[in-house]
Amino acid sequence: MSRAALLALCALALAGCQTCDASATFVAAEQGELRFVHEVGELGDPAIPPPNSYGLKRISEGYALLTPHLQSSDPFARLHAFEALRRLIQRSKPLFRDSHRELLDPVLRGEDPELRWRAAWLLGRLELSRPALHALTKDEDPRVAERAVWALGRAKDGEAVEVLLAALEREETREPAIKALQRTTGKRRIETVEGWRSWAKEQPQELEKPPR
Repeated sequence: MSRAALLALCALALAGCQTCDASATFVAAEQGELRFVHEVGELGDPAIPPPNSYGLKRISEGYALLTPHLQSSDPFARLHAFEALRRLIQRSKPLFRDSHRELLDPVLRGEDPELRWRAAWLLGRLELSRPALHALTKDEDPRVAERAVWALGRAKDGEAVEVLLAALEREETREPAIKALQRTTGKRRIETVEGWRSWAKEQPQELEKPPR
């Protein structure tokens, strides 16, 4: 029997066997087989009975296994890997927040605008910020720039106030920048670009940076 066939049989057996080892799934995913990449993204899903007890170590292994596929030359494979990683991150938020925040930095700085957009969206959903997210507010892709501004507002990133003020000058990011500034500074009553410009002039040279 071929190695690929053996891996497939092992993976099928995992669904019904509570004591089987999931190593075969990891091996196949590491080789880039998309079905198994997807399965790694399902680690820890309470709706899917796992073949054994996945702890934080296994989730971390899943992060490490999926990340290299984000650099694949195949755009479909990159997207598939990112979505698996996204599901895994959203299912293990404390682990990502405390130990793996830098994991998405290469994606935020990468050449794939679809993945940049999705990475910004994910950070916004998690209410987390990264320095690489600041640069995306000036991304050449308007959709990416808009989502980066939105994400910074969700994170209430006090260190992003200046980049959010700059985002007021771009049509595609103007409205989300106003909302992000309101959320970040707590100044909900300032609703116009002119209002924020006036507010900025009144601030000390070092803009106030509220706690994150």
